[in-house]
Amino acid sequence: MTSPLFITRMERKFKVVPRDVPMLLDTLSRNLIRDEFITGRPVVHIATMYFDTPDFAFARKAENTGLPAIKLRAKEYIYRVCDGVETSEFCWIEIKSRYGTTTKKWRFPLAKKYVHELCGEDNLTDAVAKSAKENGADVDQAVRYYECFRAYACECGISPSTVVTYSRHVFGLKKLDLRVTLDSNVRFFRAPLTPYYKRNYKRTPVILEKLGRPISREADAILETKSANGLPDWLWAILNSYKPAQEFSKFVSSSRPLMRKESTVSIP
Repeated sequence: MTSPLFITRMERKFKVVPRDVPMLLDTLSRNLIRDEFITGRPVVHIATMYFDTPDFAFARKAENTGLPAIKLRAKEYIYRVCDGVETSEFCWIEIKSRYGTTTKKWRFPLAKKYVHELCGEDNLTDAVAKSAKENGADVDQAVRYYECFRAYACECGISPSTVVTYSRHVFGLKKLDLRVTLDSNVRFFRAPLTPYYKRNYKRTPVILEKLGRPISREADAILETKSANGLPDWLWAILNSYKPAQEFSKFVSSSRPLMRKESTVSIP
């Protein structure tokens, strides 16, 4: 399956208490099609690493939902198997903009062994082109999006900031260009400074690096609807029974404990 490199859509978020998750999954399974990137594996475990400046400039702007915000991140997909975990030697580097409920996302694949160089001075154009080609992605688009990411890195002085891990169920309805995700067991960590550095990139996901204990957790599951063409009536009826969480952000939630700590330290 080839993943698009540019996506624009309307996103709505809701919080679901754990006891309601099984019934919700059953309802979604009966009305939508499960979207499995690997057939037969309905649950994907995701680790998203966010990049930010030392003073959390991107997180602070994202915290103000009335302003356009940019997120810079690396996303890894992991599957649990009988003898441990299975992942790819690639992750997806993303630039995501949000204004209200409208989001746009630009992304490109990159071999993990280069991730720790993303924020440095090295030019990774050749590595990005090779990674795109190996993943069946448009090479020119991937390189263009990398150049945009690199501009942020050079101008803003970003580095790995936080990691968010969660388990995701995905459902879809092609005729409405509808995608519904349910994320549970959401945990927040401080990011390693040199992720994937000198490791077995094909076998070792970032969740097995020395992340330590979570700095925070989200008690509820997060339900998101993502569509460019509206939602069916039956889905609206379901959504009305859950708590709207449009202001919830994994990025902001993972950064808040660190921002509070920084504020405390800076007080004379």
